[in-house]
Amino acid sequence: MDTELVVIGNTKAGYDRAISVARRGRNLSVIHPTEKQDRRVISLEIYRRAASELVTGGTIRVSDLRKVVLEIDQAEQSVEYSELERFGVDVYAGAVRFLDRNSVEVNQTETEQGSNVVLKAEKIVLANGTRSLRPAHFPFNNTTVVDRETLLSMPEFPTSMIVVGAGSLGLEYASFLASLGIEVTVVDERTGPIDLCQALTNEKMITDIVSLNMAFRFGDEVIGIDSRSNSSATVRLASGKKFSAGAVLVCVGQEGNTDSLNLEAAGVGVDERGRVWCDQEGKTWNDRIFAVGDIVGFRASTLLAS
Repeated sequence: MDTELVVIGNTKAGYDRAISVARRGRNLSVIHPTEKQDRRVISLEIYRRAASELVTGGTIRVSDLRKVVLEIDQAEQSVEYSELERFGVDVYAGAVRFLDRNSVEVNQTETEQGSNVVLKAEKIVLANGTRSLRPAHFPFNNTTVVDRETLLSMPEFPTSMIVVGAGSLGLEYASFLASLGIEVTVVDERTGPIDLCQALTNEKMITDIVSLNMAFRFGDEVIGIDSRSNSSATVRLASGKKFSAGAVLVCVGQEGNTDSLNLEAAGVGVDERGRVWCDQEGKTWNDRIFAVGDIVGFRASTLLAS
């Protein structure tokens, strides 16, 4: 099946690109990869909206927050699907892989459509997003050691948490958790406060960090995490010091959802974390293929997919 444009990915960046092109009357298709290929991450903004709806002066339960978060997310997805349908965009769901430089195959055997389809496009947009980096020496268990995808899998929020990683995502999640009344300590091997200041580009985040009384431990590498029970975890640092809390949230980076796309057949290069190499216009090594969102190895300024 031939089309002008194929957008691969179930992310906000992919949806925005598809709608922008559809509104110009162009012929395009959208592919929503399987969850294994594109582990969709619910935005922290939805978490904040859900928490604001639940504020009652008491402790917010994980089960209640999860329920409202999913309701908001599903409502937004419903709006997105309706928009795509209104503009006549063909939507496919299934495992996707490149066959060559301008063709992809979608395996829909696990969906209602139930068959394979090959799409050949003039241009293709990669919008698969990223997933949390999971160092092998951290014992993730969805209870006391979690990442941003599994945060709401915890049975309950503890009274204290350690956030490993003081990048922008780590700081945003740390401030959110602190806003729930959780005692938060941020641990990072960065050399000092200057690095933190460079990461703080959001004025509200600066205000939150000051007002929420978050603690920081800099210049010490996390070499391990011990989770001895379902109620606590201990972070071991290179200096020999240890910090304990009810749980640990690991935010040490992201890796691209690209490992099963067979990008070699498309002539698209990725960095050591699976993020796509692009020029300043979002164009990959293959001038027919572009990338948008955090799957880009470095932030592209524009996307010429029209």
